[in-house]
Amino acid sequence: MIKVKGQLGEMAKCLSDEDKRIKDLAHLFFEELATKDKAIYNNLPDIISHLSSGAMPVAEDTFQTSMRFIFKFVDKVNFLFSFSLSAISLTLHPL
Repeated sequence: MIKVKGQLGEMAKCLSDEDKRIKDLAHLFFEELATKDKAIYNNLPDIISHLSSGAMPVAEDTFQTSMRFIFKFVDKVNFLFSFSLSAISLTLHPL
């Protein structure tokens, strides 16, 4: 098994790349990843943190575009609810 922590955030940045080939490959990558059991669910916090902070955070419109595409694969209401609560909790009480 390959550990992808940190790499999926970089792949998510490619969802808004100016080069159409790179953008299409990134879309295909996440569509394929969505077929793996909970792969996107388990890596959402890493993707979000990589896009929104760190050495090179993306612009807000790029963040929204990337997350809108990725959230298409998150179809479990309970997961979204618990993830939202976790995100709010971390915002109010940072580690």
